[in-house]
Amino acid sequence: MKKLIKYLLVFLVIVYSTFWLLDVLFTNIYQQGSYYKTQWLNNKENNVYDFAIHGSSRPYTCIDTEEVVENTGLKGINISLDGSTTPTHALMLEMFLNRGNKINTLYLNVDNWEADTEVIGQFSYPRFFPYYKEKAVYDHYKEFGLKWKLYRYLPFVRYAEQNTTWGLHQLANSLFDFKQPAYDAYGTKIYESTDYHGTKDLFEYNFDTTGQMKYLNKIISMCKENDIELVVFVCPFANAETDQKYFSGLNEFEHYLNKRGVEFYNFGDKYNKRFDLFVDEDHLNKYGVELFTEDVAEMITETQIKKAGQ
Repeated sequence: MKKLIKYLLVFLVIVYSTFWLLDVLFTNIYQQGSYYKTQWLNNKENNVYDFAIHGSSRPYTCIDTEEVVENTGLKGINISLDGSTTPTHALMLEMFLNRGNKINTLYLNVDNWEADTEVIGQFSYPRFFPYYKEKAVYDHYKEFGLKWKLYRYLPFVRYAEQNTTWGLHQLANSLFDFKQPAYDAYGTKIYESTDYHGTKDLFEYNFDTTGQMKYLNKIISMCKENDIELVVFVCPFANAETDQKYFSGLNEFEHYLNKRGVEFYNFGDKYNKRFDLFVDEDHLNKYGVELFTEDVAEMITETQIKKAGQ
């Protein structure tokens, strides 16, 4: 019996050591890649930006960051992640700053459904796996339960579970860059389709400020700690129900932000019911991007002038 236990322990040590070595190897290679935007952003170090645009797929795909840079003459970057939520925005910002990057003004898109959310972005979380042993990443995810703690100590399990994201194909791509990323040199992705695929039924995009706003407040605190001016805005919707509740919610949210020293711009209803400018309810097509990019450039110019005058 003792012999069996001994062999079993040796076997487990060999298995654990093998997966530990694979984890180290895969992680090092994945961190060198640039296909996923988390890889690209986490390879940026010690840069200084006049502005950064942040948020979910909406600011990621609805703003031509290169055009904003050309129109304003400022150095900028888009650090938004598709499929992300406010908790993810907070984590990505923390990692970006931890790499020695500096931002003068952060323009953060916040939507009504994510302002108070504490839900993990199901689409985006696997893309942080190569950085899981970084303190900021582990501290962020461990709050969501035992599974997220075990990812830190059971080697390679996270890659095996998310093999469609981090399989051998992505290992090869991280080494040889045979598949190009969807974003451009400024971190923007613009949809080529001009057809509308959403519903034309109106939807309530109403803010509710009665919650804790845990991760939004974490972003506000990070900006203050790093001397970053924070400006919150809302990207356009195609089908907003612009009733009294809508405007009341906007006013309450603006008041909430202003009390914390944050300026607010609402573009949510600017192109409302202009379905020819959208690919779905909350993402602009390339014609809508052209118009909204002008709005964003004006917002950035306006806030920069105000800042210079202070």
